[in-house]
Amino acid sequence: FSFNLFAFLLGPIWFGMRNVWNWALAFLIIETFSVVQIIRGFFGNITADAVKKIEQVQSTIDFRNKQLEAAIENNPDKVEVYKRAIKSLEDAMQGYAQEVQQVEASAIWIAIFGIVLLLIVKFLQAIFANTVLESRYSEWLSNKLLSPGMKLKNYISSGIFTLVIMFFSVVHYSFPGWIEIMNNFPTHPEIRLSSIKWVETAFDYAVIKGDALFTAITIGIRSVLDFLELLFVKTPWIVIITTIVTLTGLSAGPRAAIYSAGFLAYMGFLGFWVKAMTTLALLG
Repeated sequence: FSFNLFAFLLGPIWFGMRNVWNWALAFLIIETFSVVQIIRGFFGNITADAVKKIEQVQSTIDFRNKQLEAAIENNPDKVEVYKRAIKSLEDAMQGYAQEVQQVEASAIWIAIFGIVLLLIVKFLQAIFANTVLESRYSEWLSNKLLSPGMKLKNYISSGIFTLVIMFFSVVHYSFPGWIEIMNNFPTHPEIRLSSIKWVETAFDYAVIKGDALFTAITIGIRSVLDFLELLFVKTPWIVIITTIVTLTGLSAGPRAAIYSAGFLAYMGFLGFWVKAMTTLALLG
């Protein structure tokens, strides 16, 4: 049994600095989840969904009240209908108000759960750290081509990677809508529309030349895109980009990472970010 204090304090950064990225990623996911629960419980806006529902119901009630006033003056037959509708909406709003109270009451337990989970994963990292490092050292002795870790690039990449993943995940899930640019990839609809128009023009020309074959291709592509329009991925785009680029760089080198970053940026600026991420999710 051994206990590594620095692994306890630094967590996934410690494993990343030593180029043990499989352990770093696993612990980073768990730590991020636990930190999100802590921030949500103590400071987060965990009642945002319920409050939004209340506001929507209140808006509907106001509209129904106006209809009721108009009915009293012009159409008495519908007065009872509007009164029943308003009563039903008020009952629903009371239910949402109770839901807000329950969620607020559970906030402290969410935070406590996050603290307990964070401490557990911290102790696990400290306990397994030396064993993992010894195993990595043994692999390095038998294969000197393996990166030994403890290089400047590992310090920088592990620190930035951990910071980006944890910060933006915490902000996104604890304070929904606080950084609006994280909700969707920043682009302009004109870019997407212009690219679509260009692609459609090219396909129209190809259809004229290829007729049946390209007609089938066009129908197939449009069917797939229409299906993907129904899906939505909520993970912040910067978290996805950071993860894919980092993993690509570690497995295939910096050139492949640059290509990946360029391709993801290309998809985002053209307005296909949600479609691209949905396709990635379907492919597993």
